[in-house]
Amino acid sequence: MSAAGTAFVIVEDLPPVAQELIALIGWDATLALIKHMGGVNLRVPLGFNNNPAGAQRAALLEDILGHEAAARLIAACGGTVLQIPTLRHALARARNAAIRADYDAGATLEELAIKYRLTSRAISAILKGSDTEGARLAVRGHAGGRKPRPVADGQMALFP
Repeated sequence: MSAAGTAFVIVEDLPPVAQELIALIGWDATLALIKHMGGVNLRVPLGFNNNPAGAQRAALLEDILGHEAAARLIAACGGTVLQIPTLRHALARARNAAIRADYDAGATLEELAIKYRLTSRAISAILKGSDTEGARLAVRGHAGGRKPRPVADGQMALFP
């Protein structure tokens, strides 16, 4: 996710655990944690050198977050299990809003496809659709499925 895309995330729309992480360790550290450990149930160590397994988890957190943010997380949540969210839908909506803003500012489909690493067709679908459709595109990898074909009256009676 580009920095421009995350500028469109509305914090109040995020899951409570994400909001708490942002308040505790900041936006950049939360994004780094989600990028590296999204979807994982993280057992937060009690300290940096409490035991070998905890020290290993603390070192990993320190590598991802930096010492200060890792220390704040460990102090506040040590000994608990945090389910780290993925934020796929919220980040997809933010990315789609950024795509629309870039397009409104004059970017072409091709420029947007290159910048956001999507196909021109996906960019076109995002520009034509709503945020919900775009989030579905990002999560499922397509433009929300095909529309069902119209069925003539009585046609379904042909299938027992």
